[in-house]
Amino acid sequence: AKLTANAGTAAHVLFNISSITVVSGTVYTASVFVKKGNHRYVFVTYEVASGVNGVTAIFDLDNPSAATQTFSTGVGSLVGSSIINQGGGVYRISVTGSVTGAGTSGYFVAGLVGAATGNPTTSTEPSWTAAGTEYGYFFGAQLEPGLFATSYIPTAAASVTRADDVVQFTGAALTALQGSAASFIKEWT
Repeated sequence: AKLTANAGTAAHVLFNISSITVVSGTVYTASVFVKKGNHRYVFVTYEVASGVNGVTAIFDLDNPSAATQTFSTGVGSLVGSSIINQGGGVYRISVTGSVTGAGTSGYFVAGLVGAATGNPTTSTEPSWTAAGTEYGYFFGAQLEPGLFATSYIPTAAASVTRADDVVQFTGAALTALQGSAASFIKEWT
């Protein structure tokens, strides 16, 4: 979808109209694919109670190494954020966090924001003054429980559960692996 900001001071956003049932204190990840139009600053939010409680991450699509500003509002607790280059000028941005004791109606929100830093942090939907010509592209919005954004899961009117990803070697790759011994070491904290 092409999102064009209205002229004036407001939060210039797209969001899910009906709420998603969420569990207090559970970590959720909100993610969306974005592509720069003529405006470089975008954000993604997971919120409960319409901007009063939640987590937000802001990104600069001209300098996409990391979030330029992150914050939580109300009883929101920020866990982290990410930006992943998908190629062709498309990035998947995400924010992860939890909200405790604020209700069970969760919302995904994303949009355009005025600057990389210094944005208002009293709401998960930063307000700024737009000329009315700024635009960007958004696709594949998801709000899901967990610490990471999973692969894109298209849905219609109801939520769906995705089967686990399975990596399996076949053909020449399987033959090559079966013919030789190998050792693997995995270390993590």
